[in-house]
Amino acid sequence: MATTFYSLPLMLHRRGGLVVNTLWWNRGQYLWDLFFDVASDGVGRMLYGLSKEVRRSGITAVAISPGWTRTERMVEVPKEKLARLPSPEYVGRAVVHLALDKKRLKKSGQIFEVGALAKEYGFRNVDGRLIDYHAELAGRPPPVPD
Repeated sequence: MATTFYSLPLMLHRRGGLVVNTLWWNRGQYLWDLFFDVASDGVGRMLYGLSKEVRRSGITAVAISPGWTRTERMVEVPKEKLARLPSPEYVGRAVVHLALDKKRLKKSGQIFEVGALAKEYGFRNVDGRLIDYHAELAGRPPPVPD
């Protein structure tokens, strides 16, 4: 959010730009931890409100939800599971395609799953796979809280 705060004056001056924040999203379902759920939902609400306030300036504000991503912070994950996760480049490709989309302003204020954007724009993970974490998650029963 700090990047958004500092970049907005530049975008307002040039009358256009793209704000993309990441969040954890499960299609409006509770994330099974109050503080994590509120923090993640807060990012989505912030972008929704921001999109209303900057729309006339040609600025698009969206959130993307990549799901679990293979980063250097995932060292504790077993290698066989880590190999199935998308790369950071996959998430970056989603942002690039949004930035190049001439109709992106129509997407402002929304949350997008990276796998759904990959299907829409036709990009793939660095290993050639189309990974749709959220579609996989939708097919599973919700976890039962303790």
